[in-house]
Amino acid sequence: MPINLSDNDIHVETKTLVICSRCGATFEVNPPDKSHDLAAWSQEAFEDKVRVEQECTKCKHINVVYWG
Repeated sequence: MPINLSDNDIHVETKTLVICSRCGATFEVNPPDKSHDLAAWSQEAFEDKVRVEQECTKCKHINVVYWG
């Protein structure tokens, strides 16, 4: 099930499907490590966070996902 993360949404998974902010295509993102397994679009969602740039598989737009 795709997750359309808003600024306040947080999703816990080992793999997460997100919706590209440009074209609306869904693609899979993976957490950067075992300590950071919550995903959000907003950097304010987490105090301890890892910023990961994910390229959309359809339009190649770079989407930024923050993991906490």
